[in-house]
Amino acid sequence: MLYTIIPLEVVLKGVDDDAEIKGREIITYQGVVMEATRQNDGKYRIERILSIDPMIYLDARFQPGNIITLI
Repeated sequence: MLYTIIPLEVVLKGVDDDAEIKGREIITYQGVVMEATRQNDGKYRIERILSIDPMIYLDARFQPGNIITLI
């Protein structure tokens, strides 16, 4: 539940917009499941990690924004 004096339209503005998530794919890279956006050159930009292993989040190779190449 959300209790607020702000109109619901203002609070939820942009929730239905999927323009930001278009083009994202769920991929597996080096055994790690992640959400990534395909670039024009065929590489992927990591958007977020989908893992329950906390050590994956500390690994610099899997930081969001990194560009990866699937083989």
